[in-house]
Amino acid sequence: MDLAKTQKILAQLYTNSGWRRRFFADPQETSRALGLSVAAAEALAKLSAPQVNFFAGSLQRKRFNEVCKLLPLTQRMMGERFGALFKEYAEANIPQGIKIPREETLAFANYIKKHGSLETRWSVELLRYEMAWLETTRPDCRFIIRGFHYAIEKLVESFSKKYANQPALLKQPTLMLWFRLSRQGRLRRLVLSLPFGRG
Repeated sequence: MDLAKTQKILAQLYTNSGWRRRFFADPQETSRALGLSVAAAEALAKLSAPQVNFFAGSLQRKRFNEVCKLLPLTQRMMGERFGALFKEYAEANIPQGIKIPREETLAFANYIKKHGSLETRWSVELLRYEMAWLETTRPDCRFIIRGFHYAIEKLVESFSKKYANQPALLKQPTLMLWFRLSRQGRLRRLVLSLPFGRG
């Protein structure tokens, strides 16, 4: 029983800076308040605050680097807001099990949609595109279809260029379909757009 509770406390220590400060202000009392035995509370009280803070920082940087790799276009689009929002997200969300980094990145993408203040339709569509691509990497994914108001391939291409700072916005309703013919089959993509576009 103590082991599960101890693991939960450690997870909080390594991910939540506010909780970490409260714990190190009075580790024994905090541990006992959570129902740990005296022995477990004493063991946790011996933790070094600088070492825990160092490890927590390293863990958050590792998580951040993973989401940057999987949401490169969204990161470029959002700039510094991306990092600030991830820090806010990481404080309140502990990664679960072996499903990271894809599942955590998808969870963070949903957090961006809810809290990221994406002000334009095209910025939301760029995020939705990256989310759809991530979903196709799930082992059980056979079919995903998404609709876009813009020519999404042109928008993606404009943000894929290293020094690009201006999105290519062409209003052209587009359907994008990702699919596999079999569970182990190669991922294929089909793009259907109206035959005309207007800026």
